Amino acid sequence: MIDRKKLREHHYEVTYVVGRFLTDHLIRVYAAFDGDITAAIVLGTIGQHNYRRYYTEGGRKFEGRFHQLVARGEHLPHARPCNALSISDSTGIPRETVRRKEGKKK
Repeated sequence: MIDRKKLREHHYEVTYVVGRFLTDHLIRVYAAFDGDITAAIVLGTIGQHNYRRYYTEGGRKFEGRFHQLVARGEHLPHARPCNALSISDSTGIPRETVRRKEGKKK
């Protein structure tokens, strides 16, 4: 649990550290996707959408960790499919762009 009082006391330090992490992470993502940040956003959104249900519903009931579910194939009932329209709606990326990016990953 996050101590909100301590978070407020260290707001500037937390902001700097999180900003540094995000910048370093974006640089790695940019390199991994050959500069195609849009493709990275689409892929990340698909993954987040697919397993959001695990973390909002099922995950609370499961005593172990997610990788243990995956090892046994028990994560699949928690997956929620999505389509280009839902990704477009959640990211603001045009649907046709999402469709092109999805096609690149195959």
